Amino acid sequence: MGSGAKGNRQGLRLGVFCLTLMAMACNDDSATFRLTTVTKSGCATNQFPFEPTLFSASPTPTGVFIRMAANNKATTEADTFFLNLIEGPLVGQSAECPKISTLAGTSAALGPTGCIQAYFRFLESCRDDFVNPLVVGTVTFESLGLEEDDVIRGTLTGQLVDFTTGEPGGIPASSEVPLADLEGEFDFTVKIGPSYQTFGTPP
Repeated sequence: MGSGAKGNRQGLRLGVFCLTLMAMACNDDSATFRLTTVTKSGCATNQFPFEPTLFSASPTPTGVFIRMAANNKATTEADTFFLNLIEGPLVGQSAECPKISTLAGTSAALGPTGCIQAYFRFLESCRDDFVNPLVVGTVTFESLGLEEDDVIRGTLTGQLVDFTTGEPGGIPASSEVPLADLEGEFDFTVKIGPSYQTFGTPP
């Protein structure tokens, strides 16, 4: 149903399959992420408000990986917001994540090691910036379905933090460095078809 790490399956295409495989978001599909207060400015915070135009998702062995990108460039070259939804046991933890099918109508925590991880990669605009912007906060799914014509709609609030030392190699920091307060919303429709590129491991 989705192009996995080896790219040999079909992919969930969210709001990008109206015209051709390379089409951008269709109809009223949209997402907006904005900063309400900036604590530490830099290239990453200068990319807001961030308004993706391409939406896609891929089933993974542990859940679903959602991508919201500024354009249809390769994942390694685009400015992108990612939502990694995990279900089942968390590696190295006793906690068990809920099934993704039960998340609609609920709120869940966002964090670097939790069941739902949210982060930005500005690999087009800030390629030489070693900031690793993660979201620590809450996401609320008003609707979350992965079948044809299902709607994925939700909001998020929280803090944008740098979870690296700011040095080459992206070494994990011992503490999260606050960058800004963040809020956003997304709303798009699931269309299923061949993926235009291999999803692989997120950058």
